[in-house]
Amino acid sequence: MVVSLPEPTLSAEELDAEVAALHDQKVLRCSISRSELRAINHKIVLQCLEWYNSKHPGNEYEPAPGVVTRRSEFNESLLWTHGNFVARPKRSGCFSFLPAPRTLFFFELLDRYDVDEVITCTPLDEPVTEGYIFHGFRLGWGTRRDGRCDCVCKTCYRQFHVPHMDLKRTCACGDSKVEGLCKMCYLSCDVLHPAGGGFVFGHKKESFAYC
Repeated sequence: MVVSLPEPTLSAEELDAEVAALHDQKVLRCSISRSELRAINHKIVLQCLEWYNSKHPGNEYEPAPGVVTRRSEFNESLLWTHGNFVARPKRSGCFSFLPAPRTLFFFELLDRYDVDEVITCTPLDEPVTEGYIFHGFRLGWGTRRDGRCDCVCKTCYRQFHVPHMDLKRTCACGDSKVEGLCKMCYLSCDVLHPAGGGFVFGHKKESFAYC
């Protein structure tokens, strides 16, 4: 009688190395041109706004000229992405030809087996100051605030901005129990996040597992 031996079980270190290798392969596949990157970003914006508009009938938004910012990170073989894009409210009637004020959005995507799922998409109370002409070509970088040093107080849950990472992080309430607003993006990229933890991944330790 032939007895088949069980497949060897990978250790935690080997699993981590395997996930890292998959990540490296995906990064290599993502070495694309600027035009392809713009197309991918535009697709993400359309997908996020379709999700948002379906939940807010009568208050729909459409894409507007502006930079799309993204940051991605693997967690338990799932690829999470946080980012920002610019949109404006849809207008109708005799003034529909006039462009509406632009709004900065935060979005959160979960990549399951190469299928992106929108988890969060919400407008932010942040000014959009990038300079654009009518056709959408950039005139200047503007003064959009950087989100890399956004913090939240663990006592009063107030969100605030630390102008320099070397300064002592103390909230206005006097408490020094302060942490980065997003454990995924803090000090790593300039993605701006919603206040009050309006996102899933990176807000709390227990939220890292998502089924």
